[in-house]
Amino acid sequence: MDADIEFGDFQANEPQTSLRPDESHYYAVEPVGEANEQDLRIYVDLDVMRELEDHAFSNTQVELGGVLMGRQLVDGAGVPFVVVEDSIRAQHYEATRGSFKFTHDTWRQITEDRQRLPGTMKMVGWYHTHPGWGVFLSGMDDFICQNFFNQPLDLALVIDPCQNDRGWFQWTTEGTTRRCESFFLIAHRHREEELREYIEGLNERETMKSGMRTTTSRATSGGGTTVQVIEREHRTDWPVVAVLGLQFLVMLALLVKLFFPATGAESVSGNELSQAVATIERLEAQKLAYREALAEIVQNPDALQRLVEQMGEVRLAKDRNDAAIASHLVRIGELEKGLAASVEARGAAEREVVSLNSRIAEIEARGGGPGSVGEAAWVNQYGIWFLVSGLVIALGSAFGAAWWVSRRMNAVNEMLLMEEGVSRSAKSKSL
Repeated sequence: MDADIEFGDFQANEPQTSLRPDESHYYAVEPVGEANEQDLRIYVDLDVMRELEDHAFSNTQVELGGVLMGRQLVDGAGVPFVVVEDSIRAQHYEATRGSFKFTHDTWRQITEDRQRLPGTMKMVGWYHTHPGWGVFLSGMDDFICQNFFNQPLDLALVIDPCQNDRGWFQWTTEGTTRRCESFFLIAHRHREEELREYIEGLNERETMKSGMRTTTSRATSGGGTTVQVIEREHRTDWPVVAVLGLQFLVMLALLVKLFFPATGAESVSGNELSQAVATIERLEAQKLAYREALAEIVQNPDALQRLVEQMGEVRLAKDRNDAAIASHLVRIGELEKGLAASVEARGAAEREVVSLNSRIAEIEARGGGPGSVGEAAWVNQYGIWFLVSGLVIALGSAFGAAWWVSRRMNAVNEMLLMEEGVSRSAKSKSL
């Protein structure tokens, strides 16, 4: 592949801020369908919409497709929107009634056509037809969106020219696609009447050419599953073609650097040469692995379904890991808050200790030392009580001693009286 092919995985630019077309005096804007606040606001140029419809009706026997060009922007309030300003038809394709294949020549042609468009236009999505199958995204369509148009503002348009139906799909931040209930057609303000007439035709289902409608019944969709399997087989090599093209460009850049160094530049060192050789060998190994994977899928159509299931499991595991990481981050935040509160409480306690120490120092300074402070405090608080207690004890002791002395004197007197009485009785008996 001679030039870059930009996919969602390979380039994800931040949307720029701009006025929405319905905020600009330059445009006439008319809604198509019932507006839904949850939908991405999609603004499609009137001439681009006509080109997409004409391409869809040009052949209703096979699927057709191409890419959408425009800008992915946000308004002044930060709300995203997409402006579809051009489209590129895919040529040199391989298609059936239920499958569409972008070949190497198709991407070469699309890349060449992109180079002739203004540099402000980027690839914002893709479109294809479902002649007679209805408007939906098949498993293969979801695979393409998931792997190549997987940015939140990437689009997918499906047109069924046989059933006169069309639908826009957006890639959401949850990693899925959802159908938008409405979109907006825009044109220069001097073409407002023409714009309204075209929208009336869309609403009244008069835009489709009746001669191109088929009598395909919905029962035909019973075989649609088999056709979709063929579609998977044809579209599987998109990622391989893209990756091989990027690898070729990297190897070409390395070869140019190795064999055509810039004038005045230093020669390539042995270390740089070995790194370049290792890079080339790694890219060759990756290319071989992609080829083997493609061969296995072609031989076994069920391999792609298993691959899609494995990718779904990987995405689910990634979502679970992200949820666990978010939970851990919340827990870490709570612990950090608790640690900050503990540090603050410790600081407050330290400040309180410092305040108490300063007060003690102040009291010691006024009292003349630790001893005087203690004695003064003791005397001030307990001195009067000790004095009263001492007086009570002294008085009690004095009264007790006087009482004891009087009792002893009484006892002695009684003994003397008894002895005197005994002696008297003895004398009287002797007489």
